[in-house]
Amino acid sequence: MKPDRSHAANAPAFAGARGRLLVYFMVSLSAAPAAAQTAPSPVQAMVDDVFASGSDAEIAAVVKYARRAAPELAETLDRRLAARVAEQSAAEQARLANPAPLANWSGRGEIGASLASGNTDTLGVYASLRATRQGVRWRHELRGEAAYQETNGVRSQERLMRPTSPATR
Repeated sequence: MKPDRSHAANAPAFAGARGRLLVYFMVSLSAAPAAAQTAPSPVQAMVDDVFASGSDAEIAAVVKYARRAAPELAETLDRRLAARVAEQSAAEQARLANPAPLANWSGRGEIGASLASGNTDTLGVYASLRATRQGVRWRHELRGEAAYQETNGVRSQERLMRPTSPATR
């Protein structure tokens, strides 16, 4: 069988297998940077994935190891982290600036009672409430406590407290 020489007119002036190998090597070197720029590295793909769906703790962990694995991405990672922090801060400011009437409140309440009988009959009722509202520049804290105790039909304790404390951020 005769070798096909129809492409010989278009072939470079390199002869034989060494010439074809040299041409292949040169073409692959020139194509490599373009391929590297268009396809993300596995580290970049991992970072993209965690930024798309990860929590802050997951992002911090992946970024920490991505910096070690690909130091050339450090500047890009820093920009992405800064952008994420700025975005979260802006969202928090918007949430605080335009709240619904009962939004931005958090707190807890407690209630309890005791009843003892025997030589001395005692009844006690206790309640407390602590609520905090976070605003853009202010934080309001409301506290209240109430206690009532009666021993053998005589009031032995009655206490009401309601301190408040506004504070700037």
